Amino acid sequence: MEAAAPNLSEMTHSLRVLKEVVPQSGISSRTLDVMNTLINNIFERISTQACSLMNYRNRRTLTPEDVQNAVYFLFPGKLAKYAVAFGSEAVQRYVHS
Repeated sequence: MEAAAPNLSEMTHSLRVLKEVVPQSGISSRTLDVMNTLINNIFERISTQACSLMNYRNRRTLTPEDVQNAVYFLFPGKLAKYAVAFGSEAVQRYVHS
């Protein structure tokens, strides 16, 4: 299945995050396209795996544990550990903002 072209809001969001992390740097539009493709691909892989885990357990509600387990399943050791830790922290900051 071919991924849809990233829309302007996705690209703007990625650029805002980059500027927040490294304010003095810039990024070419081609690099931004590649980065958005990578982000969309990872999101699709995680969501597909999380839905598979949900279906395997005969549930109809996707839980945070399903997403975390999908990350642990798809990515190696420390990368998965840090991804889950930073993702959980980001969700907590969003909920409490």
